[in-house]
Amino acid sequence: TIQSPKSSGLSLECEHFDKCSGCTIPTGLEAPPMLEDARNFFDMHGIEDFTLDTGDIHGWRCRVKLAVRGSPTKPLIGLFERKSHRVLPIPNCRVHHPRINEAVELVLQAVKKQKIWPYNERSGAGELRYIQLTANTRESAADTRSEEYLSAPVQVALVWNAATPDDARAGRLRRFADAIWRKGGGEGSGGKSTRAPLVHSVWGNFQDQNTNTIFGREWCHLNGPRQLWESPAGAELCYSPGSFMQANTAAYARMIAAIAEHVPEGSRVLELYAGVGGI
Repeated sequence: TIQSPKSSGLSLECEHFDKCSGCTIPTGLEAPPMLEDARNFFDMHGIEDFTLDTGDIHGWRCRVKLAVRGSPTKPLIGLFERKSHRVLPIPNCRVHHPRINEAVELVLQAVKKQKIWPYNERSGAGELRYIQLTANTRESAADTRSEEYLSAPVQVALVWNAATPDDARAGRLRRFADAIWRKGGGEGSGGKSTRAPLVHSVWGNFQDQNTNTIFGREWCHLNGPRQLWESPAGAELCYSPGSFMQANTAAYARMIAAIAEHVPEGSRVLELYAGVGGI
């Protein structure tokens, strides 16, 4: 049994909720609408001790994909407003890992300084279409209040409006990535601080089709370490920016630990839909 928190009336308390398409309920997070359906399902199968583990309701999301629109002087980075394709900046998103919000601001300022053209859906013009940001929590996912968790570096993936790395339209990507790396990677964000650099690495992805599909097929490593390693429940897992991963690394680590308690010692286990094989 995974125990739910003793407190009740959990609220998101996010200033962006009214327009943002990311979250669906702002209050009562300890008992979301589908919880009763889940309990009834498990009860029918003889599992009566099913409970909900919300974990921390703030700062848990460690991977995000955000649209980039606007202009070089007034770029917009965020999610689409509900029932629209208007980008809503969400600089103070409560569910994002705090370093992801920092990385969004870093990319935003780099767009302005490097005069990068955000993508225009109607014309198909522009350079930067989306960004994907992944906070590298490593072993710290078990304690989301720890300094190690709160200082996690962020892998930055830039989705460029070009077909391949050799496309003439990809020429400015390298300079843009270098600018982000100089500011946020290595010595750029560390200085005298004991915190890890903000940027773990920078990748490019190439997508020039007029489609809602975010990523193209080709990737290019640009700066920093190629591998991003996570260690949920002690298992060493390597993710590329194109790999599927659980966005809530803390809940994932707790889930693996709970599963292990119910597997008899010496069992042979077949995991289907395994991704990188974490469970």
